[in-house]
Amino acid sequence: MRSSIKIATVRDIPIFIHWSFSLLVMFVVYQSYSEGLSFIHILWSVAFLLVIFFCVTLHELGHALAAERYGIDTQDITLLPIGGLARLKAMPEKPLHEFVVAIAGPLVNVAIAAVLTIYLFLFENFEIGDEAYPTSENFIFFVWAVNLFLVAFNLIPAFPMDGGRMLRALLSMRFSKVRATQVASILGRILAIIFVLYGLGLYPGGNFADGNPFLALIGGFIYLSASREYQYEKLNSKLAGLTVRDLMTTNLPLPINPGTLKGSGNYKVRATDELKYIYLVMQQKRLKVLPVIDHDELVGILEYEKIKVFIQQK
Repeated sequence: MRSSIKIATVRDIPIFIHWSFSLLVMFVVYQSYSEGLSFIHILWSVAFLLVIFFCVTLHELGHALAAERYGIDTQDITLLPIGGLARLKAMPEKPLHEFVVAIAGPLVNVAIAAVLTIYLFLFENFEIGDEAYPTSENFIFFVWAVNLFLVAFNLIPAFPMDGGRMLRALLSMRFSKVRATQVASILGRILAIIFVLYGLGLYPGGNFADGNPFLALIGGFIYLSASREYQYEKLNSKLAGLTVRDLMTTNLPLPINPGTLKGSGNYKVRATDELKYIYLVMQQKRLKVLPVIDHDELVGILEYEKIKVFIQQK
């Protein structure tokens, strides 16, 4: 992961921070400076940003630990300017499990807000004061407020955000997962378009200066992710239960050297490998054909076009 820097490991889950996060820090510094804030107030603003992303990290760990309960490992967690991303190695198959994994993140923010509520009641108050930026006096209040915002925002049913995944899980209890994903994906894309329009200030009476570029970025990310997840679920339904053996070609006309097979990228697969995962790898790596090896012997070849035709015809 060359574009990211590893900053920690929690329960064997590596946590990375994307290089573009530095741009967000610079943006906060620039905006604070342009508003005439003092050096100490700029430091408080940067500290507030870092605490927000610490809470985001805990949010993503909530997803990861909930998934671990169902035997699903997390590949890594990456912090981006628009939020965090926990990459699970698989998604829960049972709707209830998916619902629990999805809601676990927002529940972490609920727990943080609950602890801060007690603290504010005992030692401070809920008055923000005249300052619209974090200071030593209102810092805890700002952290409390942003955790409540994270709960509300993540529960918006914009698939594949947490609220959208919860919606998909509930729909899957009545419909097929493909149908549930389609409905959640459509709603997610509609909300994503609204995010983009508002983020760019393209609403009645608005203009670009009134917009929020980060909201527009989040909207674009949601739109692309919703479309991609629906396509993946359709693919998953068509290739579910199939292995490489089911679609590999065995009647090879000539002896083939697996190491020099053109279009394979020197990758090899086994006949027992699940076809859906191999097909995704072939898509990502742009592989046209793969040698199928069994006990160090070539037993067939797997052709990308053959799988593609099978998917289109099914």
